Amino acid sequence: MEQMFEEETLTREHIEQAENMRKILDDKKSVSANISNLTAKRIGFPKIIYYMRHFQAQHNVDARYVNILDPDLTKYGFEQGSKIIFDDDQLELIICSPLSRTIQTYLSIFNRTERRQRIPFKLDADLQVRNYDVR
Repeated sequence: MEQMFEEETLTREHIEQAENMRKILDDKKSVSANISNLTAKRIGFPKIIYYMRHFQAQHNVDARYVNILDPDLTKYGFEQGSKIIFDDDQLELIICSPLSRTIQTYLSIFNRTERRQRIPFKLDADLQVRNYDVR
């Protein structure tokens, strides 16, 4: 079977970045749970919130792109979108970071214009990665 990802040595920085991302995701899950509970009480039923990470981007497989702020998806990253299936009737809103790789992820999933026109789409800068150069 063909290997899809190139092997990469994990550095201490990779591990710290992963731990920081896990903390951020845990915080977002907590906030989402609180928002979801408030919404459920107000309108009488629970909302489901899906979180997705962007698909494979250049910085995930090629160290030359690690310090690039906004790398594009790889060819494989675009292909990943065709494997994701959502029930469009269940989606009320899509909120996305304004980074290229996240917009490309959205476009690879919702690749037909008629699908994109049915579901409102919003870019939110608060969702994008921030590098505070903390060491």
